[in-house]
Parts: sequence; C-alpha cells; structure tokens
Amino acid sequence: MPSAFPATVAEREAELVALQSAFDEYIASSRELEEELDAELAKMQEKLAESTAANAALSAQLETIGPQLTSLEASLTESRQKLKEEQKLRRAAEQAQDEADQRLREMEQYQQNLREECDFVHEELAFKENELDESKMELEVEKQRLQDELTAVREALESAETAALEAEEARDKALADGTSGDNGDGSSQAALATPIVPDEAVP
Repeated sequence: MPSAFPATVAEREAELVALQSAFDEYIASSRELEEELDAELAKMQEKLAESTAANAALSAQLETIGPQLTSLEASLTESRQKLKEEQKLRRAAEQAQDEADQRLREMEQYQQNLREECDFVHEELAFKENELDESKMELEVEKQRLQDELTAVREALESAETAALEAEEARDKALADGTSGDNGDGSSQAALATPIVPDEAVP
C-alpha cells in the first residue's frame, strides 16, 4: 500500500506536466492566432478605411453628378416626348404618303383610261373625217352633175325661147302679109296653121 501512493503522485505530476505543456502550446497557438487575427483585423480596418474613403468620394461625386443626372433625366424625358411626337408625325407622314400613292395610282389609271378614250375618239374622228371627205367628194360630184344638168336645161330653155321668138316673128310677119290684101300662098297659110310648142325643146 505505501508503495502505490508515490506512483500516483508521479502520475499526477506527469499529467500536470503534460497539461502544462499542452497549455503552453495552447497559449502559444492562441498568441499566434491572436497575432494573425490582429493582423487580419488591421488589414480589414485598412480596407474598411479605404472603402469608407472610396464611399465618401463616390458620395461626393454623386452629389456633384446629381444635378447632371437630374438634367440628363429631364433631357431623356424630353427626348422621349420628342420621339413620341416624331413617331406620330412619321406615322401621319406615312399615312399621307400612302394616300398620295393611292391618289397617284388612281390618277394614273384615270389618265390611262382617258388616253384610251382619247385614242378611241381620235380613231372615230379619223373615221368620221374619212366619211366626211367621201361625202364631200360625192357631194362635189353630185353638185357638178346638177350644175351640168342645170346648164343643159338653161341651154335648152334658151334654144326653146329663141325658137319661140323666131316662130312668133314668122307668124306676125305672116299675119302682116295677110292683112295687106294678099291671100298668100300655101306656105304662109301652113305657117299660120302650125301651132308653136316651145316647151318641146326642153328635155
């Protein structure tokens, strides 16, 4: 029994030494970790300071750019409004162009129809002119024929009138010879007895 007690103390001391060594290692590793954490913290603080400075700079720039952004937003709104108006005007112009094209096509069709109608009228007019020329020629021929007939009738009438005058003069002479106491010859009596028919010379 007495021999077991020292062994227990020795074990306790060995355990204590082991614990002390482990504790020392823990303290050493803790210090190293703390130093690393401190260094990391310093870096993070430095980055935070840089970020804060950059944020402040950006804030200052934003404050400076703010009015410009407001102006740009106003310009953008105005540009959008103008774009809408231009689109509206463009649609109206396109519609007007379509209507003008439609009117142009209608006018071209009307012009084509009118040209065809004019061509037809010109052909009819040329045909009528040919008929008129032929009618004029026929009328000229008929006029000439009638003038020739009229001339012949006038000549025949003049001949008949001349014959009638000569017959009347012969009759008057025969009557004058009869009243002078001469009974006359057979030729005079035959002349008195012969009737005068001047119209027989007219065809």
